[in-house]
Amino acid sequence: MARVIMFAVAAVVLVGCVSPEEYEARDRALCEEKTGVKQSEGADSTVATAYDRCRQDLAAKREAARRAQTEWNITNYRQNVGR
Repeated sequence: MARVIMFAVAAVVLVGCVSPEEYEARDRALCEEKTGVKQSEGADSTVATAYDRCRQDLAAKREAARRAQTEWNITNYRQNVGR
């Protein structure tokens, strides 16, 4: 079991070579371009709400992809190396 965990952690580290700051900058730029605002301006603004929603959607998609990759790594390891 420890080997599986070690393999999964190693795979995530190798896949996740982009720093959190780089993800932040990419997300900010994408959502700024998509909504036309530089930053969230408050809950009353429809555009700011769209910006916040864009950021949340990107974070959720990234987390889902990370989880799927981890599950795939574990399954692949078990199939090829054994339990």
